[in-house]
Amino acid sequence: MRPAALVADTGYGANAGFRHGLEDRGLAYVLQVKGEMTAHGEDVEPHRPA
Repeated sequence: MRPAALVADTGYGANAGFRHGLEDRGLAYVLQVKGEMTAHGEDVEPHRPA
């Protein structure tokens, strides 16, 4: 792959500090996560339907 991507298992995928560190460094990554994990952008506002 160009550029190379860091690949890690769920132990690292569940670690928010690790993920933020990769993003801060501008590194491409693919991490395994557990099925119950959710993801969203920082600017997303929670919404609960009526």
